[in-house]
Amino acid sequence: MTIRGAGFTLIELVIVLVITAILAAVAVPRFLDISDDARRSALSTQADALISNSALNVAACKVGSDECIEFGPTGMSGFGGNGVCQKSLEELLPRSAERFEAKTFSSSDSFSQARSNIGPPEEEAFFYVTRTKDVQFPQTVPCALRFTNLSRNRVRPQCISAPLWQGTRRDV
Repeated sequence: MTIRGAGFTLIELVIVLVITAILAAVAVPRFLDISDDARRSALSTQADALISNSALNVAACKVGSDECIEFGPTGMSGFGGNGVCQKSLEELLPRSAERFEAKTFSSSDSFSQARSNIGPPEEEAFFYVTRTKDVQFPQTVPCALRFTNLSRNRVRPQCISAPLWQGTRRDV
C-alpha cells in the first residue's frame, strides 16, 4: 500500500482561485458604492445638525440666553458667500465650516422651490436657518449644503452636536 503525499492537487488550487476571483469581482464594486453612501450620509447629518442647532438657537434667543446668535439679513449668496446660511454654518458648526459650504436662497422661496434647485443627494443637502434679528417674527430661510472643493473626496465622521443650552457646541 502506497502513502499519498499530503497537500492539494493543482485542480483544487485552480478551483479555489477561480472562486476567489468571482467573489472579488462581485464584492469590489459594492465596496466602491459605499463611498457615495458615506458622502450622502455626511451631508444629511450635517444638514440635520444645522436644523437642530438653528432651532436651539431660536429658543436661546427667545429666552434671552447668552448663547443666542442673532442672524440678520438674508444676504442671498451662492455657495461659500456671506449669506445667512454660510454664517449659520460658521457659527453653529464651526469645525464643519472648513469642509462644507452653504448657499442661501431667498426667504420668499418656499421650501419646495428651494429643494427643487439643489443638486442630487450625494452632492447637496437641504437645510434651513431661522433669522432672529431685524425681523418682526422669526423668519425661516431655505439653504443648501455641499462639500467644499477641498474636501469633496474626504469624509470624516465626527461627534454629533451638543445642544446649545449645555454651553458647548460640537459639530458633526
